[in-house]
Amino acid sequence: MLYAYVEGDIDYEYCKKGEEEKKSVFNHYLFSFGNSSFFEFSRKDDLINKNKSYSWNARNSSAEKIKIIVGNYHAKFSSGMILSRLNSSSDNPFLSSTFRTQSTPFLPESNANNDDSLFGSAINCSFIDIENLKLTAHLFYSDKKTYVTSEDYENNETDRSYLSLNSSEGAKNEEVISSKISGGSMCFGYDLLKLNVNGLWSLAESRSERLSSEGNDYYSAFSAYFSFGVKQSEIFSEISFNRSKDNGIIETLSYQYGLKHSERNYMISFVGKNISENIYLPFGSPYRGKSPSVQNTFSGYLYIMDKIKTGAEIVQTQYKKMNQSETHSIDEKVFTDIEILNNIYINGEYCRRKYYWKTDEVEDSFSTEVKIYFKYLEMNYLFARNDDRKKIKSEIETRSIRSFAANIYYVGVFGNDSYYSARNNISLSMKYLSKNISSAVSLNKGFGKGQKYTKFIFSISGLI
Repeated sequence: MLYAYVEGDIDYEYCKKGEEEKKSVFNHYLFSFGNSSFFEFSRKDDLINKNKSYSWNARNSSAEKIKIIVGNYHAKFSSGMILSRLNSSSDNPFLSSTFRTQSTPFLPESNANNDDSLFGSAINCSFIDIENLKLTAHLFYSDKKTYVTSEDYENNETDRSYLSLNSSEGAKNEEVISSKISGGSMCFGYDLLKLNVNGLWSLAESRSERLSSEGNDYYSAFSAYFSFGVKQSEIFSEISFNRSKDNGIIETLSYQYGLKHSERNYMISFVGKNISENIYLPFGSPYRGKSPSVQNTFSGYLYIMDKIKTGAEIVQTQYKKMNQSETHSIDEKVFTDIEILNNIYINGEYCRRKYYWKTDEVEDSFSTEVKIYFKYLEMNYLFARNDDRKKIKSEIETRSIRSFAANIYYVGVFGNDSYYSARNNISLSMKYLSKNISSAVSLNKGFGKGQKYTKFIFSISGLI
């Protein structure tokens, strides 16, 4: 049975920081044509500078073994060494929601900011899907016009990252670049065993004859991925190679690997990475053109009596392309969550970062939070500090109310932290749901030292 609907979202945002003023309107619409065909459109209008940006995509999976997407989309192959979603929040494959469980490496873009998305078409083909045996192929092609200044292009900025080719601000004074990217992945799976072979090709070119570059305008990369799971344990490994104008394949060999074991009361995991000095990974995670490094991450969690959760994480990173010959850092984090009484929770976190080069340098931070749940209210108090600032936050939020929600909080910052333009912040937000339509409004004001600011957002969304 064909079930068609339209889901819409309209947001108005006003922001004033010092003398700077911003006004924008965001529109998002999702058109459904049954259970397998969708069209998505997003647009953002800057009412002050008269700029606009938009993205769209159409996708169809009506065929039994074929899924197709055209327009703006994101892509990720395997654990993300040669191709990763550029807005990924974590470079740890075990913390990625798409690791091991993803059925497709392509996700549609639902934001009007299309700078970090691909534009073109992608297809998923399933050749074998019999019980625990699977064989699939994923192919994509992207060709979109992006922008880079003549100075950046001639200074080889194109070999730094994909994002350096995707800044559309000030486009009138920049050169249009055609960024062509294509790739494919062949995936074999049997029960909890997975084997993937991935390839990626990229070409950046300009019609302007005065643009010339000795950077990595042409780029190709390959990787092989393996993962296996037994009960509560899993392991993975991925090796990758890159080829460009300057380097051969062998000297760019890089790899990452990891293992994880989880039980009812604990979990431990380890991820190691070794990135060649000569490799170029503008589309991969976590480096995307940044200085290569050796990195080891250890994480562990322990549950005690269903009331206490504690854990630690240690990340050791060594940078190879730095002025100092042995530059590296160690990040340490310890945390605890405790339910001290029914509906009363407390958690704490301590982080420390050590830098090692000519002299030792240590940064540390500490935070503690108390949450109290009532039938219709939730209260939250947070205290945090580091070397530059102290921060307190008090928050009250409604809960268990069917059609109405409200939130109010106060944040006070003390110290010389340059990240905060105001020392005292007050926020108020409300949301109301009526049948299939929901509306929300929020107001945020900052006072004190630095530039004062005001931010107002109104949103309405629902089925049309």
